Amino acid sequence: MQTTLQTEDLNSLARDYFVSWEHLPYRSLYDNYSNAALAYLSQFPEIERGSYSPSGSLFLYTEPDMLVGVRQLFSESSNFGVHCARLEPAVFKHPDPYGICEIEPAARFLRSVISTLEGPDHLSAIADSSDIFTQHVLQTSGFRLADTIAGYHIPLAKLPAFESDPAIRTARPDDVPRLSAIATACFSQCHLNINRFNAEPAFDNDVAGRTYGNWFTRAVLERDADLVLVFDDGNLAGFLTLRLPPERETKYGVSIGRFVLAAVDPEHHGKGIYRRLIKTGLKWMQDRDVRFAEGKMHLSNHGPINVWQSFQARLALTYHTFHWTKNLIAGLNRLEAALATDLGT
Repeated sequence: MQTTLQTEDLNSLARDYFVSWEHLPYRSLYDNYSNAALAYLSQFPEIERGSYSPSGSLFLYTEPDMLVGVRQLFSESSNFGVHCARLEPAVFKHPDPYGICEIEPAARFLRSVISTLEGPDHLSAIADSSDIFTQHVLQTSGFRLADTIAGYHIPLAKLPAFESDPAIRTARPDDVPRLSAIATACFSQCHLNINRFNAEPAFDNDVAGRTYGNWFTRAVLERDADLVLVFDDGNLAGFLTLRLPPERETKYGVSIGRFVLAAVDPEHHGKGIYRRLIKTGLKWMQDRDVRFAEGKMHLSNHGPINVWQSFQARLALTYHTFHWTKNLIAGLNRLEAALATDLGT
């Protein structure tokens, strides 16, 4: 298993994997696969710098036809008090058709990667919904399905010009206590919003909600968003955070503005507040000549999905998130061994 390469060799290796990767994210939006691969690669500055190590923010493992990066998740680790990391990128090339004989070597490689890691107790990984092979590899390696995300794109040029909404303004620091509490309430409860954190049995739901509250706080106080909108008609009832298209995409002619995080006070659900926030966000993106607006939501969040579809959104991507938790896996292994013993007696 290769883990040490010169920086230029690592760049070339990763680019070669991505160019021929059938499930490369957003590749259909680029003029060619090479540009799509370069844009994707630029998400990982550690590869550019060559600063990949087990104790750093990214460590890369390769074998022929397989490449797995392990990224440390410092914010999640701090929030949950558990060492968290993500498998990203995760590329498994395979013949078509394939069977167990092809899945097991890839799973064995992934298990060997996990066994060499220094510390992570919780791993997450995503797989495109059409990437069945990677889903098999993850599940064979002890990962469990955590959520399914649908991503929608709205072509902004097809929308009419929108008027300003007098009840929506830019967020202020004094909004943080009230709106972070709303985010915490919405994202801690599965009946309000299913997400990969509150669906994870190893995580406390209240902590899951506070994670989103912290993200909102950073968006306002640390400017971790290009714009934060709030709904305020005399009562603060919701918010929306947005990001403009990143330079790593626009330099290749791709323009996607992200609608990152939104929440509405549960007591005000059903009043059209979310729709008004989205509409104002779309206007802001239109005014900046953004081509597409992107929103991602859990497949079961029918209300937000209906709002996006009302603005001519089309389904652009779907993917699954998988989780691996050390203590849970160890417990399941002990249970399996105990059951095997009972059956044998």
